[in-house]
Amino acid sequence: MAFGITTTGFNKKTLADIQAETEADLRAELGANIQLDDRDPLAQIKGILDERESILWDALEDIYNNLANVNGASGVPLDNLVALNGITRRSSSVDIRGCGTWIWTWNAMPGQPWADRAHRRSRRRPQGHRPAQR
Repeated sequence: MAFGITTTGFNKKTLADIQAETEADLRAELGANIQLDDRDPLAQIKGILDERESILWDALEDIYNNLANVNGASGVPLDNLVALNGITRRSSSVDIRGCGTWIWTWNAMPGQPWADRAHRRSRRRPQGHRPAQR
């Protein structure tokens, strides 16, 4: 099985995959008769290293999801991905009176047939909305 970035996405090694692979490598290098039970010092070191490798695979998956996958990205990585298409996410804020204010921005890519301007901004404030009386 191929691990890492594949044609179908990202395939992460599980802890079980890592443990089996490490055990096979140790037996190939040190002999099939080495002791790898839970009390053996070599097995304890192997367990620590296997856990660390598993954490690295988790980090690689997070990096892939945030940098290469729009559906998995959030926060700044999502902003950076959508900026490649000239899009910025909507931001929201609330004014001091409690009336909602929404601001969104759309940046058209120069040279695109659907782009009538290089940059367009729209602002919308709710009409007739009043803060609740206390």
